[in-house]
Amino acid sequence: MIPLIGLLFLAQPQERPPALVHYRPPDSGETQSRFVCGLNYDVRFTIRVDQKQVSIVSYSGAAGPASAEQLAQWNAWLAPMRKMTSQNFVCTGDAENLTIQGTRTQIDGGISVSAYWDNGELRRYPDPYELYPDQN
Repeated sequence: MIPLIGLLFLAQPQERPPALVHYRPPDSGETQSRFVCGLNYDVRFTIRVDQKQVSIVSYSGAAGPASAEQLAQWNAWLAPMRKMTSQNFVCTGDAENLTIQGTRTQIDGGISVSAYWDNGELRRYPDPYELYPDQN
């Protein structure tokens, strides 16, 4: 009798496995962000993803708005990035740090652009994906 009950359970149809879901970043769009750093100043920026290119459209922080030349430099750093997967912003005293992470299309793997805005100077931190390619 017990073996017969066991056969009944084995004869039941197996449930289908869950569907395989692929997550991917959006193809196009725009984010507009506003942060208050301390009680002193506002930071505002706009990031756009359009036609497989990520770019900074505008940026304004403690040192005022970024110039066209500074935005061009930032966008040159972003040129290899085709899709944005995340952004991270932190206030650091009278300076700001904006990190944009994304993916490339011609070279598999990630890319990270971390820009430091201090007293009107724009600098880039090294890309951890380029520093440690075997760990990513």
